[in-house]
Amino acid sequence: MSTAPLPSTMTALVIDRTGSADELHLAEVPRAIRISDELLIRVIAAGVNPIDAKTRVGRGASAAISTYPAILGNDFAGVVEETPFSDHPLQPGDRVYGMARPPRIAGSYAGFVAVSSLSVCRMPRTLDFVHAAGGRSPHSPHGGR
Repeated sequence: MSTAPLPSTMTALVIDRTGSADELHLAEVPRAIRISDELLIRVIAAGVNPIDAKTRVGRGASAAISTYPAILGNDFAGVVEETPFSDHPLQPGDRVYGMARPPRIAGSYAGFVAVSSLSVCRMPRTLDFVHAAGGRSPHSPHGGR
């Protein structure tokens, strides 16, 4: 765990309007900021959930996009950077996975995501970041598909 100050910006995969996958592009945006009960997570891996693709093309949750550029991405795995209080069960450095709530808030296709602590679980030691973000373990009954 680093003690260096967090950057004020982050790289994110954004859309400036709904449309094809060609609308996705990298941009430098303000870093997510934690409020209230939220955790700030450094995203190590982000899953591609079917609702992300539907939202990107203008269906799904696209009606909730209030501003562009929009950061999509529901599923993520990463490391806790900030917690709401010092005795929180999850602490900086903990490996976690969970779901964001885009497009109401910025999603997980970014360097950081701020999410409710109720939307995050500690990662099992046997699970890597990529499989955690994808929602399936390679040891699951479905073979990690």
